[in-house]
Amino acid sequence: MPQLRPRTFSRIVLPAVAVLAAACASNERDEDPLGMTREERLGLYLENAAYYLELGDYDRMIFQAEKGLALDPSNERFLFIYARGYLLRGSASDIQRALDTLESLDVQDDWRVQSTWAMALERKGVLYDEAADAVRTGERATEAADPIARARELRDEAGVFWEESKQHFLQSAELRSGEIEPLNGLVRVSGLLGEYDECVRWSNELLSSIDSAQRLIEDELRAAEANADAEERAFRDLRAFRDLEIKTRLALAEVHYRRDDFVSAADELDLVTVLDPELEQAYSQRAQVLFELGEFRRAKDSIQRYLELRSLRDGAESDPAVRRAFELSDACDLAIERKG
Repeated sequence: MPQLRPRTFSRIVLPAVAVLAAACASNERDEDPLGMTREERLGLYLENAAYYLELGDYDRMIFQAEKGLALDPSNERFLFIYARGYLLRGSASDIQRALDTLESLDVQDDWRVQSTWAMALERKGVLYDEAADAVRTGERATEAADPIARARELRDEAGVFWEESKQHFLQSAELRSGEIEPLNGLVRVSGLLGEYDECVRWSNELLSSIDSAQRLIEDELRAAEANADAEERAFRDLRAFRDLEIKTRLALAEVHYRRDDFVSAADELDLVTVLDPELEQAYSQRAQVLFELGEFRRAKDSIQRYLELRSLRDGAESDPAVRRAFELSDACDLAIERKG
């Protein structure tokens, strides 16, 4: 698995489990709630914000938070929703606005606030790291006399943000033991900081929490006569947890590869191919790991499976990854021939 980048860990995403409680909504959500008391209006805006969070409509989520803050400017729930919405929207200015808002909150013992703060700092560090790459390669102009030195400065600043992010994730995980979001964050920032032993530890804790959450949902489905909407949400959450498990195991395989623990990397990738038998990336990475282990026939089978899956999509012939796959396939053939 050559040329793997630390920022790969920032790509691990959380399952679609809302931090705010989602609620069913009427078709009248955006109408002026005339005749409602102040508290009723605040409740409606809170419900709407949760609804739009579940939909992934962050602009409307922020708008509902702004409505709530217009009525109650110091309301910490709406300040949190406002910050969370800007973080999820995700531009550099959005992330800074989220951080500024979080710093105004007095709530230090809320795991959700700490985790959101950590994610904003993590993302800010990624932006600085990306800027460092752009300065180093000349893609981004700089007034600094020494662009390489400036790139190093930006990368060092990214590391500072990631260290601060880690502290907030640790506090969040301490406040809410076993919670998936801060554990997921600790996997990411440990990888970004190159702390691979820590990354393995947090990955295993995250996988344990995912397994517990999946079992809980499955038990609830078996024990209760859930209505159709509840069953749909449960199955959606199970799919989201499975996707997160896959992403976590892919990242864990990458960490093992970096530590030259090819056996463990192969084990993780074997599990991924069971969880998702059509995931191209898993077969490609597994082939590389197996080649490093000298298991050339298994590596050949894995790269062939990758090529079969990749051929189903357009542009395969011109894809550099496909060309590299054919090169690895040829190398496997040569190694098998030499080995006899």
